[in-house]
Amino acid sequence: MSLNKTLYSNSGSRSCRSIYRSLFSTLLVLSTLSHYLTCSIAKAFDKTTRSFKHGIPVSKPKQEMGQRANYIPPLSFSPVVSTDVSLYRSGYPMPLNYAFIRDQLHLKTIIYVGEKDELSPEYAEFLEQERIQFHRIYMDSCRDPDIQERMDQVLQLVLDVDNYPILIHSNKGKHRAGVVVGIIRKLLQGWSVAGIYQEYGIFSGGLKGEVDLEFITMFNTNLVVPRRKMPDFATFRPAASVERGKVDRLH
Repeated sequence: MSLNKTLYSNSGSRSCRSIYRSLFSTLLVLSTLSHYLTCSIAKAFDKTTRSFKHGIPVSKPKQEMGQRANYIPPLSFSPVVSTDVSLYRSGYPMPLNYAFIRDQLHLKTIIYVGEKDELSPEYAEFLEQERIQFHRIYMDSCRDPDIQERMDQVLQLVLDVDNYPILIHSNKGKHRAGVVVGIIRKLLQGWSVAGIYQEYGIFSGGLKGEVDLEFITMFNTNLVVPRRKMPDFATFRPAASVERGKVDRLH
């Protein structure tokens, strides 16, 4: 009886040791595989500009993903036309906006409608470095005695395809820029008055200047424009044509 118990005990011990060895081998293999997979995944995420933090995949800091993440458009920036040419509107550009203007807009012309006489040294230097044509059209309000002439100057620039891409900006990009865009919508794109008023209100923050809106509604011009220079988006109705259709007169 004692002998049988001893044999049974020895057999059980050998069986347990065998099981432990198998478990240890299995755990060793799993540990090795886990380490290999962890290294492989980490390398994969590193190649795709991602990394792990506390076991959670997170994006790398913006500065590691390129400068594009730091682009800041000017105040009240928005595209006006994005068809055959690119026309934009905004408030007065600041130094933190220069990278966006340089790398994203590739401007050829900037039209400033406002009352400032001098440019800041930073802005003047930026325009010179980027070889951007700058046109200052004095405009204090729609009550200016020369407002008709000033607006015709803006339209003359907008209706010359060689000036694009163009940015039109005022100081805050609300009222004066809104008037210019409203007239472009009316004369060159055939927008309804309701649509023009709505867009003006969006950019002015709901402050609809009655004088501005009345000016847009009543504005007309006899500007003569060479047809070969006009961008395709200008779909105004010509009041008269001269030189066998080579020149259109706005109305």
